[in-house]
Amino acid sequence: MSDAQFYLSVCCWIRKGSKFLIQKRSSNDERGAGKWLTIGGKVEKGESLCQALEREILEESNIIIDMTSIRLLRDYVFEKDGGYKIVVVFTAEWKSGKALALDEGTVVEWVEQKDLKKREFVFDTVYEEIDLLHNIFRSKL
Repeated sequence: MSDAQFYLSVCCWIRKGSKFLIQKRSSNDERGAGKWLTIGGKVEKGESLCQALEREILEESNIIIDMTSIRLLRDYVFEKDGGYKIVVVFTAEWKSGKALALDEGTVVEWVEQKDLKKREFVFDTVYEEIDLLHNIFRSKL
């Protein structure tokens, strides 16, 4: 049996009409300064994926998502610090709340789906996710 550590994170493409909420990292951030990413974070001990998703979104953006709309988009596994990081990516519908940047030095913004690829994201895999979003939501816009 391996002694490798596992790190689990969740993130979400939050949709409101034809727009998605994304967050810009601080210009002081050591990784991805000034680039965009989806809202999310680490799953805490004892939390389910949905609980972590709901908490992270509220903590980082003041948004409440419709928990019945959560949908798995994809997941990733990669090596990190001698262990493995698992990132689970979801989509969800906005339910309530005004989007606010609650982390110091960040910006949150609702962006039209058609304009997402014009942003510079922290992770290159996000552009594949945007293609998946287009396939999922094109008939619903």
